[in-house]
Amino acid sequence: MEPKHKRIIEAAIALFAQRGLDNISTAQIARAADVSLPILLQEFDSKEPLLQEILHQLKRETIRVAHNDLRIDMGLREHLSLVWHNLIEWALEHPERYQLLLTLCTSNQAQTLLGLSHDDFSHLFPKEPMLDAIEHGTIATLPSLYHQHLFRLLLDGTVQYILRTKPDDKQCRLYIDQTFALYWRAIHNR
Repeated sequence: MEPKHKRIIEAAIALFAQRGLDNISTAQIARAADVSLPILLQEFDSKEPLLQEILHQLKRETIRVAHNDLRIDMGLREHLSLVWHNLIEWALEHPERYQLLLTLCTSNQAQTLLGLSHDDFSHLFPKEPMLDAIEHGTIATLPSLYHQHLFRLLLDGTVQYILRTKPDDKQCRLYIDQTFALYWRAIHNR
């Protein structure tokens, strides 16, 4: 990625995360990125393509983070636990990026603006193992989108709680492990 392109993206991420999608102009982004408005508009002719680029970048980032240390021999529970722990760690290290990703993937305004059809966290889910587990009766026979919503809601609740209460490391680990166990119990057929 070209340095000026990267500066624009990073400045936009910071501004959108701090002030919301509606409260930022392209001129403000250009100033924060230390580029002229015509240069910004050469790269992105409006906020929509810029937001689409940000969404794609944040998705790529979370895919890389979520699946770090993934092994082919992992079972579904271990796979989901790894994604869970990696995403929460990333969200706690980068709360502004996490919050912006959440906004872009879940807000009606962003979905309309970006042409998304639903809460789009599917890029983080192991689709084939989930479908196999449903088919074999290992997990609840519910639509994939339901599983994604439940995962995201519990994960987000965990992240938000930890960010607000700032527990020590031991307590933080306990919350993360306990909420994953809660998620697994909710979907697992015994």
